[in-house]
Amino acid sequence: MERLRICLVSPYALQKPLEALGHEVLALHPKPGILDIAAELARQRFAPDLLVQVETLGPRVVLSSLPALRCPKLFWSVDTHLNLSWHRHYLRLFDGALTTQPHLVEELAAQGVPAFWMPWHGLERAWKPWGSRDLGVHFIGRMTEHRPARTWMIQHLTARFGASHHADLSYADMLATYERVRIAPNEAICGEINFRLFETASCGCAVVTPDTGPGLADLFAPEREMLAFSDVLELDERIGFLLRNPAKAERMARAGWERVQACHLPQHRAARLLDLAAELPARIREPGRDEEAMALTLYALTRDGHLTLRADVLNALLAPLEQTPDVLRARFQLAAEHLGPAAVRALAGVVLAKAGAVEPEVLCAGSMAAEFLGEHELALNLWHRRLLDMGKQDAARLTKSPDPAGLAKAWATELTRLGHCMEPGSRFDLDRHVPSTAHQCYLLALKHDVRDLEATRNLEMLLGRERGAEASRLSLLSHLCLHQPRDWRLGLRLALLNLKVHRHGPGLEELCAAQAAARSQGSEDRFLRMLAGLDSSGRALKLLLAAQAAGTQQ
Repeated sequence: MERLRICLVSPYALQKPLEALGHEVLALHPKPGILDIAAELARQRFAPDLLVQVETLGPRVVLSSLPALRCPKLFWSVDTHLNLSWHRHYLRLFDGALTTQPHLVEELAAQGVPAFWMPWHGLERAWKPWGSRDLGVHFIGRMTEHRPARTWMIQHLTARFGASHHADLSYADMLATYERVRIAPNEAICGEINFRLFETASCGCAVVTPDTGPGLADLFAPEREMLAFSDVLELDERIGFLLRNPAKAERMARAGWERVQACHLPQHRAARLLDLAAELPARIREPGRDEEAMALTLYALTRDGHLTLRADVLNALLAPLEQTPDVLRARFQLAAEHLGPAAVRALAGVVLAKAGAVEPEVLCAGSMAAEFLGEHELALNLWHRRLLDMGKQDAARLTKSPDPAGLAKAWATELTRLGHCMEPGSRFDLDRHVPSTAHQCYLLALKHDVRDLEATRNLEMLLGRERGAEASRLSLLSHLCLHQPRDWRLGLRLALLNLKVHRHGPGLEELCAAQAAARSQGSEDRFLRMLAGLDSSGRALKLLLAAQAAGTQQ
């Protein structure tokens, strides 16, 4: 293999494996903020054959002058699910992008950059026999108000299985603790394939992890190297099985540990990275696109509070660019949130004067920017332009002159239809930010009228498509059920969602209430058919029948 000079930015564990393969590595550990990478490499007198940046969730680092480098450039997006709002712009400055989340590869590739799945890695650790382990079921992770499902899971496991828990441990102490653990339940905030999966398997625990869908079975063989679960009932089954069968549990833990040592160590990821770098096609860079990508990256990071660039500086970066939909949307938001009504009116005038159809996300951004500043007439003008662009037949189904709440709902409906639903990772605040997605528009509609059950129902259905939105959905469905107690379909969905987020008791209560409501309306057969359709495993029905039998005996 040709010996390469590789620049690693925020390298984590990649440096030593790459050096072991015979390559010369310059590892940079920049502070959060903007780093002129061309100037830094000149200062270091290092001309790389390959540059790799590994994203870190804490200290966000942006490399400027990337286009000046002649070598291939790779960006490894580790926490893509939490940073997509700026990663989707930033990765366009690279020749290839990697993500730890298989379900987001397509999203990254849609930005016009070759994208690949490269999962996180485990650790090279010695096998610790289970006879030396003194912790049965154990979880390591913080319990906060932002992680309610985790809190409910830990509370349930503690009550059901006597599980123990650590919140804040150093990295070394965390690994040492895992090597004392036999059964390690996992929890994923956003339904992602997370670090804990690899950490627990590396330390020889029997891993019980959420079924995150595509990719999980490629990493660890189900039933043989780990167990997956979809709700609290299956979690109970999995952990109960392992506790009743300690020899089988240890064999599974050993198989998972062996899989890490054979396939999921840093050296395996380093080799994969080099293979991908060697296959990267030459990219033809269009004039102005790099400047656009950098400006939108800086804007997104500043809006989310990770950088502190002034509004006039950002405007000076965005204004000279080709006015693409992403640029116009950013400019409308910046104008409404910082520059004032005159700037919003000027942008709206440019957009409304355009010949031909205007992108709906641009019209929405302008309309919501105007509404943000109390300019309802201008907001309606931009909505009317959308109706005009759609043509009479499509526009006939939409309201013509809604009030502010109705306008937010109208945009939410239209954006949902067009697939502009969510913006993962953005720190959206209704008091400070202009809505630009269906999710955000529904939140605005509910701010106008929290009693709007139509908006509540539509928002819950929208969130039902997204990973990690279960806690928000729980609140919305509870609100709907409170106002529509006879709707047993809502009650059944609420029951199953409670079970999904580890609320065993409330899940059972809602299940019984939904059945009772259906029975009172002569619809118990339909209730049971719907239950079978939503829970093909039959666990929820088994829980319901067991509760009824217990009630009969009492």
